[in-house]
Amino acid sequence: MISGKTTFILGAGAHKPWGFPIMSELKALIIRDFSGQYYNYLNFISDSKIFRDNKRHLIEENFVKNYEISPVCSIDRFLRENPKFSNDGKMAIIFNLLAKENLFISEYSKKELNDNWFNYLFNIMIDFSENPTDILKNDVAFITFNYDRTLEYLFLQSLRCTYTDLYYEKVVDIYKKIPIYHVYGKLGNLKEDNANVQEPFLVYGEMFNAVYHRIEELSKNIMLIQERKSNNYDSILKRISESNNIYFLGFSYDIANMEILGFPEILNEQNIYGTALSQTKHEISKIKARLSKHSRYDIIQDLESLQLLRNHLVTD
Repeated sequence: MISGKTTFILGAGAHKPWGFPIMSELKALIIRDFSGQYYNYLNFISDSKIFRDNKRHLIEENFVKNYEISPVCSIDRFLRENPKFSNDGKMAIIFNLLAKENLFISEYSKKELNDNWFNYLFNIMIDFSENPTDILKNDVAFITFNYDRTLEYLFLQSLRCTYTDLYYEKVVDIYKKIPIYHVYGKLGNLKEDNANVQEPFLVYGEMFNAVYHRIEELSKNIMLIQERKSNNYDSILKRISESNNIYFLGFSYDIANMEILGFPEILNEQNIYGTALSQTKHEISKIKARLSKHSRYDIIQDLESLQLLRNHLVTD
């Protein structure tokens, strides 16, 4: 069982074990694929080939070309500097991350993936449990900057397949009591997230060509840095300020994202642990300098998420 009030803050690298792209990889996908994805979308909304060709040309010459030439990797950062491309950028995010969710279901879920940070953490959370609800004795929460719903999907599938005698309604009840906050929103609610069965939901791994008619609706779920904060923003800040231990997994320590969470001023003698994969000693020292004045102690290391938790997760 995990000791103390513990919060995990997830960046793009945290979902790397399941085939999801880090910033530079998402940029490469958008540059390579979005023009074609957008053209397929135009096929859905218009019968005019002239209209489709003109719109595709505009996308290629404006959004895609400028993003390709720009040294900025982060799509969020690029859209922050170029809000005129927000609609195009959100569509690119939706298409590419839905494709990755679908790929996870069809391919990655069939691979041997036991050696990852989530499975390690889940096993620690159910250590010494006498019944399925004992997982909730772990005082944990997850704050994620990722738009995909892979963390939710993993918890639902792990609970369902570990406790096979549980009715699925009970699995969902346990899952919904594990706090998961998306700082900038997500692709959409899973059916299990909704209190009302009539509320709209988006199936995990839905093919993006099946949601063309919902693009405007789904785009509203994606919030960029310059847009309003999450509806759970106050809860996020409260959770961080009250935590004993905070773990950054696959996080890039972007200053704007740190400031959104109130770092470093929000810290009050918490213990900080974080991955800094492939960062230099100088870069790691700069990250630690931002945190050290307000934390009890900080351990930022050039490690993958699983290695960090195996070395430093505080347990009973």
